Amino acid sequence: MDYKKENRKKVITGFVIGVIVPILASPIVNAILFTQHPMTHDANGMVTATNSFWKYYMHNITHPYKLPIFLSFCVLADALVVFFMVQKQKDFMMKGMLFPIILYALTVFILKLGL
Repeated sequence: MDYKKENRKKVITGFVIGVIVPILASPIVNAILFTQHPMTHDANGMVTATNSFWKYYMHNITHPYKLPIFLSFCVLADALVVFFMVQKQKDFMMKGMLFPIILYALTVFILKLGL
């Protein structure tokens, strides 16, 4: 058995999991935020309440000030997966998940700076 190849495969699997989990968690995060008085902005910049789940979801993704906050909450799902992998002693998969977490953190940092 080639352990380097096997471990590299585990790191790549962890990377893919680290990228996909926040995307899959985004509707759940939106549902939690949706229960807390969902407000959007109309074309004139006025704040309005909404009853549409998907309109609020699109607003969270496209609004320049809400996107970093929304993305930060979505990345918290990676923390749950990392905690599960610690329990199962999947060290190489956790190493693979570290790279997407850092990329998401850099993205949030850049969005917060407004660059």
